[in-house]
Amino acid sequence: MAKAGYEVIGSGMTIEPRLNEAGTGIEDVHVVPYKITSGPAAGVKRTVKVPHSMYSTAAVKSAIETDVDTTHDVASLKNT
Repeated sequence: MAKAGYEVIGSGMTIEPRLNEAGTGIEDVHVVPYKITSGPAAGVKRTVKVPHSMYSTAAVKSAIETDVDTTHDVASLKNT
């Protein structure tokens, strides 16, 4: 479970080509935008990219929640 709430911006999802990690060809990548809805980063819009070969609800959720947690932690930094 993520450290903050979020929602996917479904109307903004796209697919873009990129060079695969092996550098041997082009692969499609799903670009999934989302918005953080609670916590210190509330209102921030970000995107995650998931290769088509790994594209599933579980993979997208994992990518978003990892990014939400990092963004939440960075937004929580304070120097006292």
